[in-house]
Amino acid sequence: MPRNIALITGTTSGIGAEVATRLARQGWELVLWNRNPVQSAKARQIVLSAVPMSTVHSISADLSDPELVAEGIAKVWQRVPHLDLLINNAGVLRAAPIQADDGNELHFRLHVLAPYELMVGLRELLAHAPAARVLNISSSAQHLASQLDVHSLSNPTFRMPLVGPFAQSKLALSALTAALAPAFQRDGTTIYSVAPGPTRTPMTESAGLPLLLRWVQPWVVGGVERAAERVLAAALTPDLEAPPGSYLVGSRAGRAHADVLDTHLQWQLLEVVSKETGRCLPDLVEVGLCVQCSDPVNLAVSGVAAPA
Repeated sequence: MPRNIALITGTTSGIGAEVATRLARQGWELVLWNRNPVQSAKARQIVLSAVPMSTVHSISADLSDPELVAEGIAKVWQRVPHLDLLINNAGVLRAAPIQADDGNELHFRLHVLAPYELMVGLRELLAHAPAARVLNISSSAQHLASQLDVHSLSNPTFRMPLVGPFAQSKLALSALTAALAPAFQRDGTTIYSVAPGPTRTPMTESAGLPLLLRWVQPWVVGGVERAAERVLAAALTPDLEAPPGSYLVGSRAGRAHADVLDTHLQWQLLEVVSKETGRCLPDLVEVGLCVQCSDPVNLAVSGVAAPA
């Protein structure tokens, strides 16, 4: 019987490291995607120290660089025959907006564009598994955004820590997940966005979290163990009651921001994301919303209806 295989991004610490280790204990084969060889070696050692006989593949590719992401995707195809689980976990929380290698704001690049590239680039590898699942790690911080400002994601106008680019990008990730779910479901792959809950990690202990929240964090924020349990519940529960595309808290549907299910905003987001990545959804091309596409092959057809 083929082994279950999971790809997880951002596993050198925090939720990613904990989830990877727990899956290894359950016998999963792992593909750990981290920014550079040093981080990849660290992440691999974390798992092998806990589960010495586990099978761990390393992918070293900075998710802020589209060319390196494409190279990393090609390496995944070379190393595993299928994927049962993809967890887009890698993230960032900066005190102020910062430009990524492709010119987009870093939160948008890491939380939205890179997960989209991985979902599109690995779609057929997921389809090779009997019931694959994709989890996009979102955040309850999305509720701090008053609305989804699609056209400011790449160059934010509201720049406050946590409630600015971070909240907007996590809101956009949940909306993107809802938009793409029908297409992936046709392959037998279910995709969800997941809120692990406020968690003490190196990321949340950084200057990107407002000072007051950093001060109260030890008393009000949970550890990675609880967050990992929520992620694994979303990953491993066979028949989730929530429909594909839902925003989950553990294995149950949570209360997403109202804009997550706004189909007009979903359509705008799909247009922006496909143009920024050069990977176009065929239905966007058909209605003339996307005219520059470097890779139109094997891409999902979204289930989102074009706005009237």
